[in-house]
Amino acid sequence: MSANLIIPRVAFSADPALSSNGRYRSRFRFIFQSKDKTLTVKEIENAMKNIIDESKKIKSVEIPGI
Repeated sequence: MSANLIIPRVAFSADPALSSNGRYRSRFRFIFQSKDKTLTVKEIENAMKNIIDESKKIKSVEIPGI
């Protein structure tokens, strides 16, 4: 991620019960902001790619649609 790219808020929620396949589901919402400039689509895409790539390294994490 670029040095001026920050993630000031991450909203997280998890379903209170297990899903039908015995797994917990979680949702995250990321808000990307820079104090210095308007971020480009490419900067946001790169940041999301980094988050997804790091998440996929975790054995128990699955990202539907990815």
